[in-house]
Amino acid sequence: MYEFRSALIPLSLGALLLAGCSRTVVTNPLATDYGAGDPDGEVAFWHSMPPRSAITNNEGMHAILILSDGTDPTSSYEERVALLQERGWLPEGFNEQPNLAMQRGRFASLAAHALGIDGGVMMRLTDKAPRYATRELEFLNLIGPGTEREVLSGLELLGTVAKLEDYRVREEVLAARAAEAARPPAEAAPNEASEPAAEPATEGEDDEAADA
Repeated sequence: MYEFRSALIPLSLGALLLAGCSRTVVTNPLATDYGAGDPDGEVAFWHSMPPRSAITNNEGMHAILILSDGTDPTSSYEERVALLQERGWLPEGFNEQPNLAMQRGRFASLAAHALGIDGGVMMRLTDKAPRYATRELEFLNLIGPGTEREVLSGLELLGTVAKLEDYRVREEVLAARAAEAARPPAEAAPNEASEPAAEPATEGEDDEAADA
């Protein structure tokens, strides 16, 4: 009996570890296949987010493309994955299912790519790996506290996207101001309406003016 129980201990521990690493499959995914630029479809997508305890990979990628491009140019999960891999925002070996709950780290990595957030040395060396992207976005107050392995809820997605949009606008304003400050001052344009300067009067002209 003792040997039997001893054999069960590592099996039980392994099962607990697997259960702790497992991720939810969302059974009621939102529609993301509406046409690009469809305002009703996009409004319904965003308005359906708050009560969701977890968003899917498909929904998170759809939100990232709207954030980066203004609209999602794709019409399926397979197209989204292919486009993000083509841009270098997703690793080539990425093969997760569309309805698997999206982890905060994956969303943070995609967001960092979309907004050009480079972060520190490790984030640069790992090409914005989920772990370091999550830390950087937390440092910038763009995402709430938590680990990169936790799933992202709908309400967290909305709050994060709003902060990311504000961050992008702020960075664009700062970049425009820096470019304006670095621009050399423009040369004063000649006044075409001004009259040419009068030539100095000769000695004879001075005498004539005096006699008059």
